[in-house]
Amino acid sequence: MNNVGNIDEKVALVPFNPRWCKIYRSEVNRIKSNIELMHIEHIGSTSIPNIYAKPIVDIMIGLEDWENKESTCKNLINLDYEFFGEANVPGRIYFRKRNKNNFNIALCRYQSEIWINNILFRDYLIKHSEAAKAYSLLKKDILDSGGETLLIYSSRKASFIEETIKKAKQEQSLK
Repeated sequence: MNNVGNIDEKVALVPFNPRWCKIYRSEVNRIKSNIELMHIEHIGSTSIPNIYAKPIVDIMIGLEDWENKESTCKNLINLDYEFFGEANVPGRIYFRKRNKNNFNIALCRYQSEIWINNILFRDYLIKHSEAAKAYSLLKKDILDSGGETLLIYSSRKASFIEETIKKAKQEQSLK
């Protein structure tokens, strides 16, 4: 499978919308009716209450049988998802769909570092409202300072994400 299109796109932020959880569940039901999945999670800022987010619901699909990823990729493409391959993140296959409701899908091996880190980051921000608020403000500052395209925006928030994942791992090791 070859990458199609350009992954870079303009970024906009909007206040949290409680409908995002319902939109997520609806799309997951659509995906599950076409693809046998064992592990699926709502990740990204639309999964974290009360923070600014791109109006794009992020879905993470974890496959236990990574060797069977081609079949899952083809099924997602048949569901009108655009395929981007690893898109500079080894071990993660990226898809997106832009229409009435916008979605990104991160396909990875279940319980891989990518899987675990995404969940740690989400759960840490849900549990720590001050960290979530700081992340929300950082994202707005990035846009205000000219980081209006996905690749620039993502690179400028990467260190915050890495630090938050470290904190989440430290907190988890104390349990």
